[in-house]
Amino acid sequence: LVDKILADNQVVTQDSGLYNENGEYFFKGKVTNNYVAYGSYVVKDETTPFLWRIVSIKDGQIKLKAINHTGKKVKWDSRYNAVIDREFGYNDFDYSEMKEALKDLEKTFNHRYENPQLDLSKLVATNLCIGKRELEDPISKGNLECNTLSKDKFFFGTITPYEYMRASTDKDCVVATSKACQNYNYLLYTDSEWTITTVASDNYNVFAFDTDEFELYRASISKPIYPTIILNEYAYYKGGNGTIDEPYIVK
Repeated sequence: LVDKILADNQVVTQDSGLYNENGEYFFKGKVTNNYVAYGSYVVKDETTPFLWRIVSIKDGQIKLKAINHTGKKVKWDSRYNAVIDREFGYNDFDYSEMKEALKDLEKTFNHRYENPQLDLSKLVATNLCIGKRELEDPISKGNLECNTLSKDKFFFGTITPYEYMRASTDKDCVVATSKACQNYNYLLYTDSEWTITTVASDNYNVFAFDTDEFELYRASISKPIYPTIILNEYAYYKGGNGTIDEPYIVK
């Protein structure tokens, strides 16, 4: 599948398209041909493919983000926080409810649909980037998020602020909270969603995307998850051209 995607997309250095930085490929801009059908769910006895967008390609592996959330809002963490004397939770991923929610997806991938089918044998379990950042940090290359990795490996993760920032071609997308980041950005979803990225300046706020920009929310708030997965090098191309009507099909 990687070979097919790279054959269909010439690497560019400006405007919308596929970019390459140090061997990592990723899409930017108003991209319409990076949909992947992987897995399925059943609604009223009708089987429907589960659709994803390509986030990046590295070392023969493809990172995808679901275009639908898991259907169940979760609290990032709801513990009593002794530091501020409130039930705001703690933003320590390795001890959070978010960690448990992502682990739970390995057993019950989708809580919204009936009989979801997702072949975990084609997925890569990996240590997630859980490094902290500030709202106004301008870094969009993963230096902040990926300088700290989770203790455990996960089949499911979430999008990070830097991945969303770099998907925009707008020159004014300079920090995660820039409204300009929604411009020319194929990862823009008009919804609310958790990330696993937390703020460095306190112990209870977490980055979440909310319709058009990233903001901080206390961990005890409930929000949906749009999961990410990584396809391994044995995910082969079966058909499709990457559009929403004819997504790449994995075999």
